[in-house]
Order: sequence, then C-alpha cells, then structure tokens
Amino acid sequence: MMAKGLSYTGFKLIVACALTVAALSIAYVVLIHGGSGETEVLPVQVTGKRATNGHKIKVSEHDMEHVIVLASLRSPYENEPEFENAKQRCDSLISGQDLTLRYDESTHDESDRLMAYVFFDDGRMVNEILIREGLAYARLRSETQLYASLILKAQAQARRERLGIWAHQSPSDEASYPVDPKFAEFHRPQCEVVAKLPATRRVDLKSKDEAYARGFAPCNKCLP
Repeated sequence: MMAKGLSYTGFKLIVACALTVAALSIAYVVLIHGGSGETEVLPVQVTGKRATNGHKIKVSEHDMEHVIVLASLRSPYENEPEFENAKQRCDSLISGQDLTLRYDESTHDESDRLMAYVFFDDGRMVNEILIREGLAYARLRSETQLYASLILKAQAQARRERLGIWAHQSPSDEASYPVDPKFAEFHRPQCEVVAKLPATRRVDLKSKDEAYARGFAPCNKCLP
C-alpha cells in the first residue's frame, strides 16, 4: 500500500532505488566472500629459487615469488633424522630449474599455502624423487590422491632398501596408532593431538607398517 500523499511515480522510484541497493549489496557480498577463491590465478610455469626444508620451496613467476608446499608428502622436521639431507637434496633439485606445477583436488594446505606437484620438463616429479630416495614420507590426504599409486610405490621401494629416513625406523611399540585421515598423520595414543581429535574422524591402526602402507606420515610431535 502506498503512503498517503505519495504519487504512483514517486512510489515506483523508491521501489526501484531499494531494489538497486539490494542488488549492489548482494554483489558486494559475492565479491568479498565468494569471489577470492574462485578467481585466484594459480602459478604453473615457474623457476625454482630455494628450498626452505624438504617439503617447502620458493619459486618465482616473472617478478612474483610464491611459497609452494610439495603435495602428498612431508619431509623430516629439524627434530628428526635426515632433516638437513632432505633440505639440501630438495634445494639441489629445484634451484634455478624451470618447473611446472600441477594441482590436486585441494590447491592449498591447512595453513592456506599453495600445495602442488612439481615437475621437470622431462616429466620427472620432485615429490616422487624425494620419497623414492627416502627423504620424505608419503602423506596422502583425501584431497591429494592424484598420484597416490606412484607415491606409495616410491615409498615402498625406499622402505625395502632402507634409504634415508627408513634406516632410522623402529618397530611398532604401541597397541594401536590413532590416525586422522583428514590430515593423513598417525600418532601415539597419548599424543596431545589425539586428545583434540573428533571421534568421528579417528581411525585406530594396528601397526606403523599399516599406516605407511596407507600413506599416513608420523606425527612430528609424538614421533611414533
């Protein structure tokens, strides 16, 4: 119902203005909240700069620098054997090299860093090389399964030959090893991470061998 004293033309003008404001408000929300992830341009052809550790590298694309986390693996941290060897090998592989980045279902890790598979022009994959040489664990999240069979095959070979990290492995010494498949890591039952793990996401495995065979990496806090 029109307000008393307001002409039909004036009423239409007010309605039109209100609809315009509403439309602009909706567009603004879409741009702010829904547009960033969908319109992000991911780097593909890059030049390797240096390795921060065995699973994180810096690359350049023209005049832009990007931090890339290597998908489907984790290398040793500073409190674990082979940390320096993994870092140095990763650095020697990528520094100054022309590289191609390929992405899985998930393009970012839990810290919102770009996560990719890194290839040379001849088709070799840096991720697979590091795992095959025993300098990284397979870490197959549910969203990083694109090269799962290749990654697991490389890890199985390194384990058989006891290369790198596999020369330092001890037998299973827990009754079970809780796993959070979302993050593809297994833990000791008393680990602080397990206490915060939702029951709906927890899976208990009988041995470390089973965890490795499924592409789960050991927690770097409790060091199972």
